[in-house]
Amino acid sequence: MVFRSQLSLWRVLFVLVGVVAGFARLLPALPDFDFTRAGENPAWEATHHVGELVAGKDGLVIPITGADPFITSPRLDLAASRELVVELRMRSAVGGRGQLFWFREGASEEASAHFEVGTNVWTDVCVAIPAGGAGWRLRLDPPGTEGTVELAWLRISESGARGIAKVAATSTGMELSVVGVSGDFDWVELLPHEDLAEAVGREFVPVKDWPSDGRGTVPRFVTEGGRERDRLTSGFVVRTRHPVLGVRPVGAVRHVEEFRGVAVLPTAPLRATGKKGLQVQMVDDALALGIRHAALNVDLPALWDGAGAADSYVWKSNGREFRFRKAAVDAIPVKPLSDAGISVSLILLAYASGDTNRDGLWLHPKYDVKAPNRLGAFNTATAEGAAHYAAVIGFLADRFSQVDGRHGRVSHFIVGNEVTAHWHWANMGDVPADEFIREYVRTVRLTHAAARSVTDAIRVCLSFDHHWNLTYGNQPTRAIAGRRLIDEFNRVARAGGNFEWHLAYHPYPEDLFQAATWKDKTAKPVPETPRITFRNLGVLTAYMGRPELKFRGEVRRVLLTEQGFHSDGTPAGEALQAAAYAYAWMKVDAEPGIDAFILHRHVDHGHEGGLNLGLWRRKPDSIADPSTRKPIYDVFVAADTPRREEAFRFALPIIGITNWSEVLP
Repeated sequence: MVFRSQLSLWRVLFVLVGVVAGFARLLPALPDFDFTRAGENPAWEATHHVGELVAGKDGLVIPITGADPFITSPRLDLAASRELVVELRMRSAVGGRGQLFWFREGASEEASAHFEVGTNVWTDVCVAIPAGGAGWRLRLDPPGTEGTVELAWLRISESGARGIAKVAATSTGMELSVVGVSGDFDWVELLPHEDLAEAVGREFVPVKDWPSDGRGTVPRFVTEGGRERDRLTSGFVVRTRHPVLGVRPVGAVRHVEEFRGVAVLPTAPLRATGKKGLQVQMVDDALALGIRHAALNVDLPALWDGAGAADSYVWKSNGREFRFRKAAVDAIPVKPLSDAGISVSLILLAYASGDTNRDGLWLHPKYDVKAPNRLGAFNTATAEGAAHYAAVIGFLADRFSQVDGRHGRVSHFIVGNEVTAHWHWANMGDVPADEFIREYVRTVRLTHAAARSVTDAIRVCLSFDHHWNLTYGNQPTRAIAGRRLIDEFNRVARAGGNFEWHLAYHPYPEDLFQAATWKDKTAKPVPETPRITFRNLGVLTAYMGRPELKFRGEVRRVLLTEQGFHSDGTPAGEALQAAAYAYAWMKVDAEPGIDAFILHRHVDHGHEGGLNLGLWRRKPDSIADPSTRKPIYDVFVAADTPRREEAFRFALPIIGITNWSEVLP
């Protein structure tokens, strides 16, 4: 019987292998246009504001004749089992910004990627695009309005099928898995702020005796200029020799996606036993409220001590010392919260200070001083900015992950605030959506790697507002629809090496001044919904369950880290606010994919545009000094206790229902 069972198992395996192999044979070879080959027929169309395409010795010559030049590919079959990467090399007489579109019937900004091309130098570009099928086309918009552009090649492959397929890190080494490369090759390390274009000009030294299975290990730590540097946050790319144009990168830049015994602190994660949370203003009151989650804003530039005070905290990162202000660090009230078993999330922010040196170091180089809230995207685009950012992440991870909990414990780093509306909350100027997304991926990846160098116990989260298929203010260079951001972030991140990230979402009512979120008209029960609020919260958790968004087969977690309900100062308005919280709690409690519901605010705040979102009223002549409790306070206390049914009963007629099952999935 054992033999027969084993034989049956082998038959099943052979069938599965045959099915997979058959499926692979059904997929056509992906397009590979090498315009340097003699007599190569370009098969591309000179579509708009370009002259006749000519096959030159170094590639396809594109004469530009107007303000909006672009060429279009023939119909292509882009069928694949995972996302694709498009590799191209271009030389422009004038340089500037190019753009690549992918489409079936018509090009759109949403399905495109921008890239920078140097002036009269060969520039290598690698763009992640979604897998498709038959009938797709590419449109290539070269930079400039005059002169000529040369296109050496444009190759399409499945992500990870050529070049470095995976990077794994151990306590001492970096394991690089090289695939799809024949002949001489080498590999190049790129620092966190560096991009693919910087990989070509370096000396080519072919690797010798690389293991036959493609998996070779190189040292994780290197010494440069007398300092030891950790490669954990770096990217890696393989290079080969091209017969016409010399050294060329192969595939995307890949980063660490597997961490094996890297963390130096053996701290177990601190996970909450419930979902109730608050953005805490008064610690003692928060403990009395029985919260299980707390979110704290941390202005990272304000922690940095550029003057080097004698009492500052010193942290060593990559052989350098970085200093952080003792008073500012000590003021982060993590310990009293985590000692009470509360899961603490730090919301990492970068406020403009007005100090030129500080702002230049910490704010993104494209930060616009007209940013309405003085909040910038982090500067991980320069060597010094990335070094300081990685240092503060490592410092905070170490401080708040000690095994003995001497400073308290942190469970999550939330990178930025509502970056979907990046002009307002993570400013790097007016930029195309895909450019902001690439920079955000860079920063979140660096956050994750720097934290993992210290501990496995902290999760890293993205921060979204409630706009799902809408953009805030309908300004495409200042805001991104949440659905697009999550899909493109995931695609870009996977192409560069998948890593663990989770989602901090803010499902405010569609109108922040109207607490009756159950009436939201733009919150529809479909993925195409304009907004996701508490009314259609299940759309978010269902979307996060899509296979391509999972990490190692697990659904990424969702935390609701900022949302609240307005009260207008009248008894009826305050009762409506309390009913809205009861409704929202019932919706959250029914969603197992949501870990936290963190209410904003603790106390009404005088600088929130007239919104009164607190559990407490504020004193009339103050900004946020507590005065008296509102009805929502008692509802909040009862939310996760046996008193909930009784405490929530008042809300049923306000909502217009007789039983909670009428609004639950």
